[in-house]
Amino acid sequence: MRQNSLKSNSADILILTDAGKKIGRGHVTRCSAIASAIEQQGVQVVFAIHCDAVIEDLVLFDYILCDWHNGLQSLDLSRYKLVLVDSYQADSAIIDVVCTQAAKVAFYDDGCNLDLPKGYVFNGLPYAHNLCYTNKESKYFLGTKYLPVRPEFLSLSRNKVQDTIENIFICVGSSDLTNVIPYCITAIYKILKSPVITVVGHMSQPVSNVANYYSSLSASEIMGLMATSDIAIGNGGQVSTELAKLGIPSLLYCVAQNQYMNTSYLIENKIVLDGGSYTNTPHELTCIIEKSLEILKEKEIRDNLSKLFYNLYESDGAVNIAAVIAEVCRNA
Repeated sequence: MRQNSLKSNSADILILTDAGKKIGRGHVTRCSAIASAIEQQGVQVVFAIHCDAVIEDLVLFDYILCDWHNGLQSLDLSRYKLVLVDSYQADSAIIDVVCTQAAKVAFYDDGCNLDLPKGYVFNGLPYAHNLCYTNKESKYFLGTKYLPVRPEFLSLSRNKVQDTIENIFICVGSSDLTNVIPYCITAIYKILKSPVITVVGHMSQPVSNVANYYSSLSASEIMGLMATSDIAIGNGGQVSTELAKLGIPSLLYCVAQNQYMNTSYLIENKIVLDGGSYTNTPHELTCIIEKSLEILKEKEIRDNLSKLFYNLYESDGAVNIAAVIAEVCRNA
């Protein structure tokens, strides 16, 4: 990886995405998985990232850190065969500029922006086929076949469900922005017998009774910790996808509005259990987590959840997205 000015790169594709203390690093993570699969097709990729967080450990491609939301002109979008946008923060005015300047435009849209302009739209969420996108001229690639996952989480076996809960994995993103983890830990110690708790992600306040705490880890390290866990508390974003790849019985916490539809779908379809939401009061949150932990004490329930979660995402979404994008570029 290296940061450059984009002036001398010969890339075919520019990826516009975001990372930050408030929005996390999931956009960069999944775009990196897509980029890796695209380059295996012989097509070069470069990133422009709007960022206020450390992301050097995530990006394995040429990139520039810039406020592209307010500086698209400097990027000369017309030089690329395709521009891929993965951003909740890019409003319609920004998207219109991208579509005007770029030869071809693609969107990764798990935010379910139904009014996207003409382009190639990818949405890997399990309910994406039910969404009513409005632009009849766009080409849509919907459903879990197009859900990108980091390579470290591909081709993994489903975790064996143990008789008792001994190890618990907690990660609600790169940072615990809503300070939910202390409530999770309190509920765990109330309901379960002295489990080993592992927390990944920066915590806004320290908690003393956590066995293992890591503010930042590589994908392979996170995968290893998940693989040794009996249950997990995750979020409705990238974490949930990676937990599913191991079939970890999970509670999902909705960190922000953009995770609401995915979290609700998984809970309502009894694939995961309710881990609460950023909209809950502390009392409501504690009650929700305690109730779900009580349910997970039953091994038969954990085993059923594990199977459902594991079977949810069967394809390598990054490869499927890359195949579409590489074909567009070859025909450009």
